[in-house]
Amino acid sequence: MHAPLTITLSTTLSCLLVLLAPLLPASEQAEPPAWLQPLFQAAAEPLRQRPEVAAEQLEGQRAQLAIAQEESAWNPRFHADASGALSEDRPNNSTELGGSNRVIRSDDVRLELGISQPLSSGTTINLQAISARETNNRANAVLRESWVSRIRLNLTQELLRGGSASINRAAVSQARSDLLAVEDALQAAIADAFRGLSEDWLEHARAQHRLAHAQEQLAHAQSGLELARARLEVGLSSRLEVLSRERDLVEQEASVARLQRAQDAAANRFQRHWQGDEIPPLESFSASPLPKTSNGIGFADTRSGRDSERAQERIQRSLEQALDRGRDSLTARAGVGLFAREDGFDSSWDRLSERETFELSAGLRYERILGSSRDRLEQERARLAQRQARLQAMRQERDWLLERDERERAWFDAESEVHERQRIRDAVSEERDLIQGEFAEGSAGIRDLLEADQRLRSAEQAVITARFNVLIAELRWRAHVDALPLPLVEGTHVQP
Repeated sequence: MHAPLTITLSTTLSCLLVLLAPLLPASEQAEPPAWLQPLFQAAAEPLRQRPEVAAEQLEGQRAQLAIAQEESAWNPRFHADASGALSEDRPNNSTELGGSNRVIRSDDVRLELGISQPLSSGTTINLQAISARETNNRANAVLRESWVSRIRLNLTQELLRGGSASINRAAVSQARSDLLAVEDALQAAIADAFRGLSEDWLEHARAQHRLAHAQEQLAHAQSGLELARARLEVGLSSRLEVLSRERDLVEQEASVARLQRAQDAAANRFQRHWQGDEIPPLESFSASPLPKTSNGIGFADTRSGRDSERAQERIQRSLEQALDRGRDSLTARAGVGLFAREDGFDSSWDRLSERETFELSAGLRYERILGSSRDRLEQERARLAQRQARLQAMRQERDWLLERDERERAWFDAESEVHERQRIRDAVSEERDLIQGEFAEGSAGIRDLLEADQRLRSAEQAVITARFNVLIAELRWRAHVDALPLPLVEGTHVQP
């Protein structure tokens, strides 16, 4: 059996959230509506425990490492090279033979140290220090053993392919874009978790209020039954009224039991994600004012809009890279150096400082791929992908706008339903008061009164449901347009 695995992320991610906070929409940093305040203030820790949130925070660390990884491609590079060569030759040149038929032996050793710096402009700077020992038994050799030491500075510049800094640093730009995408994904994970938590919280609060209302009605039913029994004993009531009151009480007890089970189920569902000791109470039913219009909230201001824009930028970078790879190659080279030849290693370097000998070099190298190439074909694929991305962005924006309008209409309909249900409740309450008066006068029966009570209870339950529907509609609208304030989740402590 494996021991529980504990993953603790350092405050690096907290710093990341703070640094990127200016990049978040202002709505995500705004104060929550009054009715959401109790849950908002207590939700940071439960959200911190969510595996999906922890996974996105770890993805943020990976994205930061990816930036460092891509930046490392432009770090200086040190190299060291040591080689040796031994050769034998029997030349026909009598000068080299020295008048005798013998084998010419060469024993060479070469040592090289260098450092190079690639630049995003397509330039490479290379500084080399070279020492080579040459040994041979040629008859005409001035020195049988000599050391040649060099210091050389080489420059290469790509003039066509690979000569654009923005294209050469495309991988770094993509890594930085990926970091922003991960931050949006983290915020989206927190938003989805908080929205789901808020909906479960509202469902639990609605179940509590419906149960409290039913328990209040049960208490009224018990009082009514006791009063009917007392009236029966003094001859002011009939047995039918008592039996009707008893039936109403049984119905109310069944309703309370059913609502109690619904409230327990809602509490269990909320506690599965809450992992806290107490459930925050809903202290206010006051929803935010209905927005006059959502036209000021654009698709580009949302996480979905930014994701769509980044997708197009990624394809644009791919197209630019494909165009660059399909270009001809033209490389300019230039070099300057000092060298000296002496019979010893130290003396060759001493002679080098006198600058008596030097070397200069320059050149151009041109290369062209004949016929079709995979890079040119990749250009066409990238252009098609670019068109696809634009069409996809148009479709996403259209769907987002349609859903935004639907969410706004749902909020408006929920507000309207509250007013309609309150009017119905007021009318039913007035009707019930009238029937109660007629019952007291004897012109209305007990069945009429109990039916009026049932209609009033149903109307009051409908008002409770409608008021919660407004809060849920506001929550869903805010979540869709990224206007739902989110608790600050500073790190994770996950125990799988």
